[in-house]
Order: sequence, then structure tokens, then C-alpha cells
Amino acid sequence: MNHTQLLHRTTAFFLAVLSLTAALTGCSGKTSDVGQLNVALQTTAQGVPAYIAEVEGIDAQAGLTVSSTVFASGPAQNEALGANEWDVATMGAPPAIMANLAYDARILALVLMEASTEFFVRPGSEIAQVSGAVPGYPQILGDADTWRGKTVLCPVATTSHFILLTLLEMLGLTEADINIINMDVGQAYTAFKAGQGDVVTLWDPVSFSAEDEGWVRAAYGPDIPAYTPCVLVASQKAIDEKPEQVKAWLKTYFDVVGQLSGDSAYFAGHAYDLLNDNNVTITQEESLLFIQRKKFFTLEEAAALFQGESGSTQADQYLNAIADFFVGQGHISQEDREELLADSIFYPMFLEELAGEAG
Repeated sequence: MNHTQLLHRTTAFFLAVLSLTAALTGCSGKTSDVGQLNVALQTTAQGVPAYIAEVEGIDAQAGLTVSSTVFASGPAQNEALGANEWDVATMGAPPAIMANLAYDARILALVLMEASTEFFVRPGSEIAQVSGAVPGYPQILGDADTWRGKTVLCPVATTSHFILLTLLEMLGLTEADINIINMDVGQAYTAFKAGQGDVVTLWDPVSFSAEDEGWVRAAYGPDIPAYTPCVLVASQKAIDEKPEQVKAWLKTYFDVVGQLSGDSAYFAGHAYDLLNDNNVTITQEESLLFIQRKKFFTLEEAAALFQGESGSTQADQYLNAIADFFVGQGHISQEDREELLADSIFYPMFLEELAGEAG
């Protein structure tokens, strides 16, 4: 993207923000103060709309005083939740399940389906020499024999971990057949480059650098049937004590998605800033690819995932599949699974109210 293109896209972005701000506040300016909200983001796509709402003053125009902290992964966010450091967050569904079991956090909405996890090996790996071993998935490299015993660098209790476990099942293996070293993707990239591990788990945009290193992609998320939504989460404390703020934040999030999702370049400029400002290096071209890989749910689409009888909605089916898989792999107990069912992990009330108000 050249300087002129970037200037045009930046100008268009600010016009879109002005339009969105006017839609949120009318002609009278800022709405009455709603209050303070602490937000936990990641350097991932689901955090971008929340980031836009904060840095462009859209939250402020809605009366929200927002303070965001950026984390490397869902487990790091959950540690902070244990210390009561945030009210709402953007994260993947697997860490959201763990946040519910440990700290009674609740999922407010599903915002996109994540599939950008990639698994890389070095060119000389025996995994790279085998293809077609998984029927119907010719893009997946390796087989049970070549994967067995390998050391895999992977962030545990994350969306990528769930996708890895699904991949192993497709190969006829379990987690017990490999060695996992728990690392955030940035650390894993550096460690793998230094010679550690046999397989590295990356997600974009960190994965964009793998080709430059000459690494071979052994498997890619879209080729693995592991449906993993990214979600918006609130602590139960925030729901009880700050319901107006939580609902307002949810509204600004989907207002940004609804206004800007028609042109991924709008998102890409802010993705570039969010990531580079938080130690994830990405070019302007890569930021555009990063966003183009994602499909955000609109407010209407997100609300539709909760339609139907409680316990059997589309949202329930997605989360139940992940929970069942983690039970089978021994990461959560059957008692934990029953607790998720008995005391729903979801809190869609704010989402449903917003959808009703939007008509």
C-alpha cells in the first residue's frame, strides 16, 4: 500500500468514525456519563473493534470511560481476572470456558469464528515428507508415526490448543502422544527460530513471518474441523455492579463492526497500530491480510446464535463441543462440564436487548 492509498484510507476512516459518532450521539454531542470500565484485549482481531471504539472516542461519546490493557493470550487475561483487574474482555472460547470455571466469567456474545492457527515444521522434518495420510484433508502433512513423540510449542488452554487437539485426533493420536511446551505464540516463534521444538503453533500475524524463515506449514486451522468462536466476556462482578457500562461497551463494539465491516481497510489501519504498539510487528499489507481473513458477526447475526431453547442454541452447540472435547482430553472434569450446563456460561441479556432496540 503506497502513501497515497494510505492517506485516502485514513481520510475515509475518519469520515466513517465521524458518521458513527453522530449516529451514537445525535447532534447534541456526548451522552451522559455511564462510568468506568476496565477492558482486557489481546493482539488479535476480536480486539480491534473495541480498540477502535476507545481510541477514536466512540466509547467516550457513549459516556464510557474505558481503560484497556493488552495481554498476550487468554490464560494471561484469566490470571488478571483472578486479581479483579478487568471488567470485560475479548478472547477465544477455550480460555473463556476456563474463566467461567475458575472465576464465574460470562460470555456476552460471539463475535467471529477463529481459524487462523497454523502449525509449522522445519523443512527437514519427517512430518513435512508425508502428505495425504488424513483422508479428505490432503493439505495436512504427517501421519501418526511422524507426529508421535514430537515436541510442540503451543499456548495451552487457548483456541490454538483446541485446534491442535482436534488435529491430533484426526491423526489418530492424543495429547499424551506428543510433548507440549506451553508458550505464547511470540515466545514460541522466537524459541522455534532458535532451534527449540519440532512443531511450532502460530496465529496471525506472527505466522506471516514463518514463510520468510523457510518453515513448512503442516496444518492450517480452516482445514481442521474445530469450530472455535472468539467472544466478548464480562466478569460476574461487572455484570452485577456495572450493567449499564457493560451494555454500553457491547453496543459500541457492535456499532463499530456494523459501520466499518464493509471495508476491511478501515480495520486494518487500527490493527496495524494495536499490534505494533504492543510488540507484535506487522506491515500495512499484512494488517490488511490479517483483517481480510476474519468475518465479524453483526449485532443481528450474533443475537441469532442465541435463538432457540436454552441449552440447544447454536451458541450452546459451539461451546458444548469445545467443553466435551476438553473433558475427553482430561483438561476439565465431567463435573466441570455439568457445572457449565447447570449455571450457563452465557449471559446474552444485553445482546438481546440491543438487538431488540435496533429493531
